[in-house]
Amino acid sequence: MTKFYSFIKTAILSTIYFYYRISNKANKKVLIKSELGEYKYRNIRVPSRIFTPLTSSKKPMGNLSVMIGIFQEADFQYCLIYDVFVKSIYRRRHIAEKLIISAIKFLRKEKYNSVIAIIRIHNKASIDLFEKMGFEIVKEEDLFSYERKEVLHFKEPVLVARYSITNDEK
Repeated sequence: MTKFYSFIKTAILSTIYFYYRISNKANKKVLIKSELGEYKYRNIRVPSRIFTPLTSSKKPMGNLSVMIGIFQEADFQYCLIYDVFVKSIYRRRHIAEKLIISAIKFLRKEKYNSVIAIIRIHNKASIDLFEKMGFEIVKEEDLFSYERKEVLHFKEPVLVARYSITNDEK
C-alpha cells in the first residue's frame, strides 16, 4: 500500500513540475521575505537573518538562514549559511539559488567579508548547488581556524563551502 502512495505522490509532483516548466512559471520572480531571527546554541543566542521565498498567495516555499554578527576574529567578519530548505512541491524552480543570491546581496550591503556554508558530505545536491553559486569547497587541510571551530559542532562528516563577498564582482 505504501508503494502505491509513493507512486501517486511521485506522479503528482512530476505532473506539477512538468506544468511549471511548460507554463514558464519557473522563471518568474520570487518574492523573498527577509526578517531578523536568532539561532540558539546551548545557552548562546546568535542573531540571524531568515530569508523565506513566498508564493503569490504569500505561503512560504522554504527558507534559508544566515547566522550574522557574532563571528568576528580580529578584523575579519564572516557569516554562516545554515538551514537551506525548499519544500518538495516547489523544487526544481531555482528557488534555492534565489535564496542564496538574496543572502549574498544582503551580506554585501552589510559589508561582510565572507560567508561559509557547512554541508553534510552525503548531500550531493547541496554541494552541487553551492558550487554552481560560486562557493569553493574547501579541503580539510585548507580550513581557517574559525571554519574548523564550526565543523566541530557537527556529529557527522561535513564539508565547508566558502564564498568571498569582498572579491566578487557583482
